[in-house]
Amino acid sequence: MIGLRVDSGFCYKIGYDLPEIGDSNTSPTVSKLRLFENGVELGPAHSTHRDIRNFGLGQFSHWGNTLYFSTSDNSNPLTNGRKYTYTMK
Repeated sequence: MIGLRVDSGFCYKIGYDLPEIGDSNTSPTVSKLRLFENGVELGPAHSTHRDIRNFGLGQFSHWGNTLYFSTSDNSNPLTNGRKYTYTMK
């Protein structure tokens, strides 16, 4: 989780050089990123950053080169001991 930092509320963010660019204002659902917590898929994808911050519960957004996400139970991903992975399928 190198580079992971708190955004606000239940939202955490991390910037990576991913093989594909994520969503944008002109293409709000182009990202194919799928996010997993201990092998269980999180979602929904393409969530608004406001909803991720306010409600969490696994919502995420791959926006540009940044992943904004929340854990399934709104715990801190730096200390909850879970493994987070992604695919771009």
